[in-house]
Amino acid sequence: MQKKEPGRTIEVRVNGALLAVLKTDTSVAADYISFMGFVANALMDKEALEVEANASGKTIMHSGFATFGSLPISDSTDP
Repeated sequence: MQKKEPGRTIEVRVNGALLAVLKTDTSVAADYISFMGFVANALMDKEALEVEANASGKTIMHSGFATFGSLPISDSTDP
């Protein structure tokens, strides 16, 4: 029987490739924040997110996305 070590290891993999690792038994707050930032950036595939937003009649491709989030797609022919 193996001795159980305290803490856990959190890994982020894409198609089997290791992108980030966090060892919880030795990490400090800055490590967690850095890891969360990396995960958020890895999830921000602009093309995939735009397709998902378009399916709901919205867009993320505008200059105010960071502040306002998604916005409804406006019809340029609508007065």
